[in-house]
Amino acid sequence: MRKSKLFNLLPFVILLVALVSLVYATKATRVSADKEIRTRSDATTCPTPTPTPSCCQCDDFSVGGVDPDNSSINVGDTVQFRIEIDKDDVDCSPKYVSFDIYWTSNLNYVSNEEGAWDCQSSADHVHCARNDYDWGGSYVWVTLRGNAPGTGTVDVRNFMVNNSYVDSTDGTSCPSNTGSGSTTINAPTPTPTPEPASLGDFVWDDADGDGIQESGESGIAGVTVELYSGDSCSGS
Repeated sequence: MRKSKLFNLLPFVILLVALVSLVYATKATRVSADKEIRTRSDATTCPTPTPTPSCCQCDDFSVGGVDPDNSSINVGDTVQFRIEIDKDDVDCSPKYVSFDIYWTSNLNYVSNEEGAWDCQSSADHVHCARNDYDWGGSYVWVTLRGNAPGTGTVDVRNFMVNNSYVDSTDGTSCPSNTGSGSTTINAPTPTPTPEPASLGDFVWDDADGDGIQESGESGIAGVTVELYSGDSCSGS
């Protein structure tokens, strides 16, 4: 009878052992997977994404100066203005930055030196643009000739960022990005017109050398006066 009861419990014992083995195997597999995940995480470093440059803003740029090489010229003389454009140390998208250089009517365009800029000249202004932004400050030089007295003024207008091309105006307008410089244009000094002169017919002894005949300074008779031009006698 006892033997029969023990035999009847055997299947339950076998089932219990199987359940314990299954739980242990599952736990061991989970621990192994965790270790593998940690190992992979430690061994692999995700690359830092490269930031996409943002669009340039108006306050990324400024007009550093509009400076003449001479503060005063005469009519007919030339003066060269240096226009400086500054850029902050920011990374922005490679679209075009542009501006115009205008001058007053008493100045005439002669030439320009554009440096890194692409400039196009016309009768009353120069349009400049560029899309390479690796600079802290850069220059454009414009040479003008004074044609009338007064104040000759050069100014920067129509500053824009994010244009699609050199001569386009589809970007963002920057009305605060302006600059101005001036020079004084003087009328030329007139050349005096020579006035005719004549030699008189009276000679006296100018005792005190003041050029005025005074009492006691008598005339001198029989004196010949000869007029010379250079080494030649022109008359007497």
